[in-house]
Amino acid sequence: MSRTCAACNKTVYPTEELRCLEKLWHKSCFRCQECNKVLTVQNFKGFGGKPYCYAHYPHLKSCGEVTNTPEMQQVALNTKNMSKVSSIPFCEIFLLFSHKLHFQAVYNYEAAEDDEVSFIEGDEILHGEPIDEGWMFGTVRRTGQFGMLPSNYVVPIQTTSLRN
Repeated sequence: MSRTCAACNKTVYPTEELRCLEKLWHKSCFRCQECNKVLTVQNFKGFGGKPYCYAHYPHLKSCGEVTNTPEMQQVALNTKNMSKVSSIPFCEIFLLFSHKLHFQAVYNYEAAEDDEVSFIEGDEILHGEPIDEGWMFGTVRRTGQFGMLPSNYVVPIQTTSLRN
């Protein structure tokens, strides 16, 4: 894996690394795309693979409708070509969450805070419940641990295939 920062393209050493939005960052380079404020995993929202503070987070006009800018056209193209990502629109994911569905991890995640859970690719996440657009609560079946996890690291699965 490349150990370069997503923002400055310089080497990231373990003591200064931040893993977020499926990228590696220097803690000091993880900034809002609009106001350049330094962000943490607790005070950012991701949109189009880029970090934003809550004040500058781009909002959708409605479910499925986005601003038609060159950046959003590129995001749409990238999203279409990505593998291992759910094809369910985000607003429909929230409807799925309301039924406390089960999910499967498509990436590894190492908990950064005490209230988060770690999991590995393929783990089943039970009883998913949304917190906001980037995070959810759930229980990792393999470990039995309950806590917060990034919702873009999992995809919904059929509960009929799960052992109760």
